[in-house]
Amino acid sequence: MSIFNKLFSKNHVNEIKEITETFQKKEFDTVIKKVSLIVTKLKADAKKTFTKLLALSHFNNKNFSLALPCFEQIAENSTNPDGWFNVTTSAILAKEVVLFLK
Repeated sequence: MSIFNKLFSKNHVNEIKEITETFQKKEFDTVIKKVSLIVTKLKADAKKTFTKLLALSHFNNKNFSLALPCFEQIAENSTNPDGWFNVTTSAILAKEVVLFLK
């Protein structure tokens, strides 16, 4: 079944399961492709899950500058401080942090 047919499944359970399994197989490029096709069409709860998988896939592919905006989006819409840890880590690894030393 194509991913577009599955877009209309209740709460995107099938897509989340399929893409999570793909992520667990460390097929990060496939996760990025699948999530990129559907993430803008999702409601907030499903979008958060897919955005996290997208961020983690970019991070595991060492594309820290691509992971950074995804982690920022997650952190800005969360009360969990762990999200900001991911933002900071990605920013440092992407060399997006400037240190001011006196």
